[in-house]
Amino acid sequence: STGVASGTAFLSELSIGDEIVVSGETRTVSNITADDALVVTAAFTDTANDATPDCNPTALVDVIIN
Repeated sequence: STGVASGTAFLSELSIGDEIVVSGETRTVSNITADDALVVTAAFTDTANDATPDCNPTALVDVIIN
């Protein structure tokens, strides 16, 4: 599902695989097409409207367990 927002910087603030939380709904970023447009794995409900969404970034390092 595609999301569009104004005044955002998706390209520099999010990465593919990050989870975003809007109105308590968690979705995973699957593509970022512009600073104001991204694609998530599932659509948010019509009532998901949050001026301060949270981001749960993916790990930036590989973990090797022997």
